[in-house]
Amino acid sequence: MLIKIIEEIMTTEQQLIIEGITVDLILELHRKYQMPVLSSIRRVYTSDTYKLVSDPDTGFLHYSHLYIFETLEKEIFYGTP
Repeated sequence: MLIKIIEEIMTTEQQLIIEGITVDLILELHRKYQMPVLSSIRRVYTSDTYKLVSDPDTGFLHYSHLYIFETLEKEIFYGTP
């Protein structure tokens, strides 16, 4: 029972971290490149970088937001995260 509760808390915590990183990526694309917000949203949610962040098994969501944004930029400009 206790393990189940801990797993649910960790899942909720991970989801909140993923959502926070996603919002930061969207806002930074908008700010840095004057990209329209809807385009920024589309760009982030369709990126391989987002797939890495949203999969807790990669550990990617524990990296700094700056590192993750740089990874997204590399993907946008060079095609791979």
